[in-house]
Amino acid sequence: MKTIDSVVDELKIIGLNNLNPNIPLKDLKILKNIASLMSGPSYITENQGKLLTKIFNENVNHLSLVIKDLNFYIQNPTWKRPFRITEKIREVFIENEKNVNLRICVKFSFDKEIKKVLGILNKKISINGFGGDNKTQYYSLTEKNIIIIYDLLNPLKFHFSEDFLNLYKKTKNIDIEPVLQKFEFKNFINDKKLTDLEQESLILALDQKIRYQYNFTQDFDQDVKKTLIYKIANRNNNKIYLNSLTTDLTSLIQCLHTLKRSKILFVLDDFRITECLKDIHTIKNTVEELGIENVGIYFRFDNKGEGEIFNKIISENKFNKRLDNSTQVVGISNGKIPKFLLKNSWYPDAVLSFTSSLRNNRTDVYCNDCDLIVYYTTMKPLISNVHEIL
Repeated sequence: MKTIDSVVDELKIIGLNNLNPNIPLKDLKILKNIASLMSGPSYITENQGKLLTKIFNENVNHLSLVIKDLNFYIQNPTWKRPFRITEKIREVFIENEKNVNLRICVKFSFDKEIKKVLGILNKKISINGFGGDNKTQYYSLTEKNIIIIYDLLNPLKFHFSEDFLNLYKKTKNIDIEPVLQKFEFKNFINDKKLTDLEQESLILALDQKIRYQYNFTQDFDQDVKKTLIYKIANRNNNKIYLNSLTTDLTSLIQCLHTLKRSKILFVLDDFRITECLKDIHTIKNTVEELGIENVGIYFRFDNKGEGEIFNKIISENKFNKRLDNSTQVVGISNGKIPKFLLKNSWYPDAVLSFTSSLRNNRTDVYCNDCDLIVYYTTMKPLISNVHEIL
């Protein structure tokens, strides 16, 4: 009996590009891909076989002109070889490779149900720390993430590593009451005259209220409230906007260092090379003025025109230092995270973006765990929940 493979072989002899032009391009592309797989060593899966017969059925009027009795073969399909069995991967473990921060790794093979649940997981999770691809997702190793990942993926019969399960059990068994009694956060008092030193210390406490999630009601002198450092520390969101036309970059970085944020990540817009060149000049002048030496700018342009000028600034000023924990300033392009940055223990105390958006790319995923992200542009970002500092 004639097999579906024979039908495909006949179509290949005719030439798949020579088939009826009324066949949708999408169907023709799928047909070509499946035909290629059928002649390969691994063959096709059962689902791919069903998809192939579905395409034949939907285009039977066009294909019957070249394949006789096509309807019969569609209704009674037989195959030359057994279908390939798809390996189902569903694993969760803690990745502990050298030079990589501990993180939760979720590995999976494509499945509509898993894709749907991962969408729910990514909305609930406390930051996708490291991105991933269509077969692997990485998440920050936190108690909250451990609980969410287990509760959502366990019903899908994921296999969890022993170390992950041990952390899950420990987290579930934590008695929260002693913790609450030991670490009871209270509002800071506001009934005494503050010295300059106390005022400076309270600025640091004000700045860290978002990171450590405590209330802060201490009042400050009116003169202090007018300063840039107070306005940054007093933000109500981890994302703030500062107009680059009215705020001096050197003053801004000086404020960040006073707030004990000595590791700064610059995000530049490499799609606008002229603006990028302007920004690197500003960064160069600023780090020189502040005496910052450990600088690493980890992207380059084609070595021509403005790109050549940009690259020359990097080399002449030695902004190509190897990344380590002593690095004070790191520069990357929006959406392109160097792999070594993910594998290094270095993490920014503050993110300073020369772009108006970090959404929907790996830069956003990497940066979003930081409690101070500054959009330093000429126009306020269109994204919501950004604290504008006037």
